[in-house]
Amino acid sequence: MKKSSHLIQKGLEKDKEIVEKDKKIVEKDKKIVEMNKKIENMQATINSLQNMMAWFRKKMFGSMSEKNLPLDPSVLEPTLFDMSLTEEEQAALDAEVKKMEEQNAKVIEVKSHKREVRKPVMRKDLPVEETHIYPEGINLDEYTEIGVETTDRIAIRPAVMYIDRTVRHKFVLKSSLQIEEPERQTFVIAPLPEMIIPKGMDSESLLADILIDKYVYHLPFYRVIQKYKELGVLLSDSTIGDWFNAVCSRLRPLYDKLRKKIMSSDYIQVDESTLPVIDNEKHCAVKGYIWVVRDAVCGD
Repeated sequence: MKKSSHLIQKGLEKDKEIVEKDKKIVEKDKKIVEMNKKIENMQATINSLQNMMAWFRKKMFGSMSEKNLPLDPSVLEPTLFDMSLTEEEQAALDAEVKKMEEQNAKVIEVKSHKREVRKPVMRKDLPVEETHIYPEGINLDEYTEIGVETTDRIAIRPAVMYIDRTVRHKFVLKSSLQIEEPERQTFVIAPLPEMIIPKGMDSESLLADILIDKYVYHLPFYRVIQKYKELGVLLSDSTIGDWFNAVCSRLRPLYDKLRKKIMSSDYIQVDESTLPVIDNEKHCAVKGYIWVVRDAVCGD
């Protein structure tokens, strides 16, 4: 009986301990909830002050015509946060406003300095065409010229397309020399200069212009065709495409050599770019990829 009563008493004591621990846990949970609420309130106050400071900075230094400094937060823009301030917060705000007012009231003195001469926008090797103008309504014989005043303006002459005609003169050996020297060639004509596209009507300057428009100025072929049309030459897109492919084929050895040199470098940089590519069969644009590879050592 004593043992059983002793065990019952111990069980009751343990139950009391468990109840007390549960009470402590509940109290701690309440404290945690209260602390979380305090943290939320403090965070809301911090956010409110940050918004107010941002507003004051914008009011003082932003692009606004009227830079007033309202000391009452209630005149600010509506906010979801509690705008009531404690005495310490109000004192800090007043100090910041006073500091801004002092900075705004300062007179900034700029020392006099010589202005730099404007850099020339024209290269010195540009050709110059002069137009001389003389006063009208006077007899120049009655005056002595003492100087000139010049005014320079930038002018441009639109591109002009022309026919580059190669005329090869043919000769025939005189009949007397044909009899005396029958082994000599009777007819003589200079060979045609080497062309990128044999028997083509395109010149090197035209092909270079097409590639420059495409890769330097990023003009699509239809705009290049339109430009040439306005200059008096009608070309089809298939013709431009064939010329472009022919030039690329001629430049392929140079590309292969440059590629081999870059890929042999110990350090290369690669950049991926996407661009729309027109699919003539599907009549839509698909996404294409271009990888630019650069030798970071020598800069090729």
